[in-house]
Amino acid sequence: MKNIIFLSLVSFFFLIEPSHAQIEINESNYGLDRADFLDSTIAGTFIGTPGGTRWTQIKFNMRKRKIRGFSSFMKIRYHQSLCGRKSNHLIFIIPGIGAKASNGRSNYFAHAFKQKCYDVVILPSAFTSQFVITASKNGIVGDSQQDARDYYELLKYTRNYLYRTRSHRYSEFSIFSFSLGSLHSAHIAKLDKKERAFNFKKVLLINPPNDLLKSLTDIDAMVRQGRGISSRRKFKIFYKMAKNMWAKYRYRFNPSQYKIFLNRVKTLHPREKKYLIGMGLTITLDEVILSSQGVMQYDRGRDLGVLPPSRYEEAREEAAKNYTMLDYVYKFVMPFKRRFEGVYATDAELNYTFGLSSLEKFFGQSDNIYLFHNLDDFLLTKGDIGFYSDTLRSKFTLYPHGGHCGNMWFTMNINSYINTMTNDMI
Repeated sequence: MKNIIFLSLVSFFFLIEPSHAQIEINESNYGLDRADFLDSTIAGTFIGTPGGTRWTQIKFNMRKRKIRGFSSFMKIRYHQSLCGRKSNHLIFIIPGIGAKASNGRSNYFAHAFKQKCYDVVILPSAFTSQFVITASKNGIVGDSQQDARDYYELLKYTRNYLYRTRSHRYSEFSIFSFSLGSLHSAHIAKLDKKERAFNFKKVLLINPPNDLLKSLTDIDAMVRQGRGISSRRKFKIFYKMAKNMWAKYRYRFNPSQYKIFLNRVKTLHPREKKYLIGMGLTITLDEVILSSQGVMQYDRGRDLGVLPPSRYEEAREEAAKNYTMLDYVYKFVMPFKRRFEGVYATDAELNYTFGLSSLEKFFGQSDNIYLFHNLDDFLLTKGDIGFYSDTLRSKFTLYPHGGHCGNMWFTMNINSYINTMTNDMI
């Protein structure tokens, strides 16, 4: 990437201000025009796979389950280094909620990393039917620690699969993750510190949530904004966004297009923007519910009994569409833990366990965890900033704006991620 060394030096000497030990990017010198956090969040989703990018799609099923109505295979993407030689360093990309391995944001960064001589594997989000059926041990995702254990087995399976099929053994491993994927990656890193299957060189966490229940409450509130929007208007909103998506895949994303997308988003009412974000973050909720209950029936012969009986397939599907994110936690995740795992902790105790605050000691003792966040991310609290600063100190970078993952594509951000991964100065 052009001027990477120059920009990294400039950012180091002129663009950062120390605050409570973290690296805080100076607003006046950031370089990315300030936009409303809702606009940034939406416009940043139009990152697409760069034109000419090549990858290999790999399919497998770790758990050998077959659930009616769903694919029995997990699909991952394998990107190989562009440096003309075999790479010894493999980066796992773990994306945000509901994202598949084909999502544009993950492939955008896979392309950036393989230009720097890394091999990359993109995995799907834990919050997909693919993961529930083929990777989840119990079929109930949402417990960050159990999801991390399932991911850990998936990472080992993938590494061994690449060795069996390509006769290539990697000596170094790292993780690049964002949004919900970062929450999982932090717990994966802690697990690996004990089991040492990978000894991750770097684990990058971009815009992770900490207080999971608060984050889900905020997301549900965004979805409810749709109640005041007519069906006709919703159609127009999604049509407009569909045109943007078409442009994304027809012309591929480049930074110059960001302002075009941003200006289109700005024409929407704040209520419509919140609704779009909420819908985007919950789009896989019904398939997760249906697949999880299908897995329980397959593995245990019975599900939690929340949905109509399986013989009423249409009623079952309609019921799954009516649940919120908090419904999923309180009607599926927590009852499962109490009924089948004998866990009777309070909601607050489980929320603490699921979040990043439970990793305070681990963060303080780790030198391979790097966290990047935005000051105006709606999932970030003031308490989170203090927590990350106290535990990660100079390994925590705070950008002045960008919404939720809306500035990941920006040159300074990309350079920071790459320089962190390659041990260069941030």
